[in-house]
Amino acid sequence: AVVSAGHTGAAVAATKVIVRTLPGIERPAIAVIMPAVNGRFILIDAGANTDCKPIHLAQFAIMGEAYYHYVFHEKNPSIAMLSVGGEDVKGNDLTKEAFKILSGMPINFAGNIEGNDLFMKTADVVVCDGFVGNVLLKATESMAEATMHWMKDVFTKNLYRKTGAMLARSAFKDLKAIGDSEEYGGAPLLGLRK
Repeated sequence: AVVSAGHTGAAVAATKVIVRTLPGIERPAIAVIMPAVNGRFILIDAGANTDCKPIHLAQFAIMGEAYYHYVFHEKNPSIAMLSVGGEDVKGNDLTKEAFKILSGMPINFAGNIEGNDLFMKTADVVVCDGFVGNVLLKATESMAEATMHWMKDVFTKNLYRKTGAMLARSAFKDLKAIGDSEEYGGAPLLGLRK
């Protein structure tokens, strides 16, 4: 196994050259398990490829589908593409062209998904390029951390709130665990031969 705690770009480049990708996969992708209102979903690519072609998003969808099946033991997961609108004509050139490819593939393609629906688990696998995925991942982690700080500030304003917070301490631990990235460990780089 290869474990990287550092520069993602260097790790991706090294594994692509040394280990090589699977047949039919041009670029490996990072798959991250994300929390949602009703379970979990997989975000792919979460930062390995900042510049993608439409075919890469199609390959990410296949890898995400296989990984979802492996982790959650569910066949035929729904796959959506992150975009600025649900319609196939919305988005940039990358997402519009990728939509055409994904629509013709033998997968359970649910169409586009917007950011405001992401954590409602309207799809099992969400596909995007690594630039968008990495920004989304880091913004989500930051928002979760900030929310915990805001809650701490609000619940320590006076004695009544502090008492309530003490009584609800185990509930806050459960809440923190839902979105804690440490709960899931690392994110795999999919699409490599080994």
